[in-house]
Amino acid sequence: MLALRRIVSLSLFFTLMLLTATAVVLFFKPASGVAQWTDWSFLWISWRRYEAMHLGLGLALIVLAVVQALLNLDLWLAALRDKQDNIRPLSLAPCLGLALALAVAIDAAFMLPPMRQVVDYAARGRANAAALYGEPPYDGASRSSLADFCAKLGLDLDRVQNTLAAKHIMVASTGQTLDDIAGKNGVSPAAIYDSIRPAKTDAPPGAKPSPLPPEPLAGMGRMTLAEFCGGYGLDTGQIVAKLAEIDIRAGAAMTLNDMAKINNRLPVEIYDALRYVSSAALGVPGGMGASGQKPSGPSASAPNAAHEPAAPGMEQGTPTPLAPAQPIQSAQPAQPGQPGQIQAAPAQTGAETPGGLALKIEPPVGLGKMLISEFCKKYTIEQAGALKKLEAKNILAFGDMTFNEVALENNLTPKAVMEIITGQ
Repeated sequence: MLALRRIVSLSLFFTLMLLTATAVVLFFKPASGVAQWTDWSFLWISWRRYEAMHLGLGLALIVLAVVQALLNLDLWLAALRDKQDNIRPLSLAPCLGLALALAVAIDAAFMLPPMRQVVDYAARGRANAAALYGEPPYDGASRSSLADFCAKLGLDLDRVQNTLAAKHIMVASTGQTLDDIAGKNGVSPAAIYDSIRPAKTDAPPGAKPSPLPPEPLAGMGRMTLAEFCGGYGLDTGQIVAKLAEIDIRAGAAMTLNDMAKINNRLPVEIYDALRYVSSAALGVPGGMGASGQKPSGPSASAPNAAHEPAAPGMEQGTPTPLAPAQPIQSAQPAQPGQPGQIQAAPAQTGAETPGGLALKIEPPVGLGKMLISEFCKKYTIEQAGALKKLEAKNILAFGDMTFNEVALENNLTPKAVMEIITGQ
């Protein structure tokens, strides 16, 4: 019996030491989402194995403690006896022991000092780890399939697959989770995202940093623009106005994810635009955003005319390459073979040139989600004339309807609706 007590006691001691070691590692470990996203490890042991060891050692400790209590039952009973050898469970020693245990439990439950300081320290550590290692774009991103991940972030699935193949990251199917793909290729989910996300460059020397973090934090996409601006001390109205200058529709009550959808942009592009306009609002030279460049968009197609409004009735199209020191003539249509001019479509009803020839318009990206009024404004088409053309085909539509809505109600495709409007 003595040998058994020694074995149990020593086992209990070493189990407690190992359990304490794993508890310390897990205390300083990044949040689970960050650890999973970056495949965090310590001393070449992954965080998953630390959690598994901690659970196993905890169960072992409970079993050994019960066995130890049974082997030393006489000592437990002795602690409950008074001087007359009577068992008194409500004597001073057991009551103080129970009170101490309850005090620790209540302190932890209500976050009272010193437990509150311990929890705050852990929270600061996790925040620092998130800034150091990076966070996933949304909760559970690493458990999403590649197809779902691309859909949620607005990434082109075929392009992502081609990019991964070019970087020798093998993908068996688009239904594989990022965790599975990362594990089979010996990389982290964060490394996969870094290889497919839009490229970002540093801001040029001399430019003030934006008040926003370099990377979006988890959960930002669900924040309204008013909440987002309030969190960084920005004026919401000013930000909305500056976003409008770069052709990004926004509203104080809209979430960042909603802004990405209605503007046919990636969520990371909306965040990049917010960094740009927040820098511009604070008078940062050049108004550089997270990528060190002005966000690309319909109104930023020409390097020297990024925010110049088109002349009345004129639409700025895609510029041809500019010759050095050659001025941009945005008010005149470019002639074939004459570089340095922006193709301008004259104002008209429908999409016809003054000579009566139909102007060829390629369906823009995200046509189905585009409003008819937005399309008409983009291609300088008179909205009333466009609606009359649809009405002539027995199609009832309004300017605030999307091409998808009109197409579904009339058993057409968005492209067919566009062709009716443009007369192509």
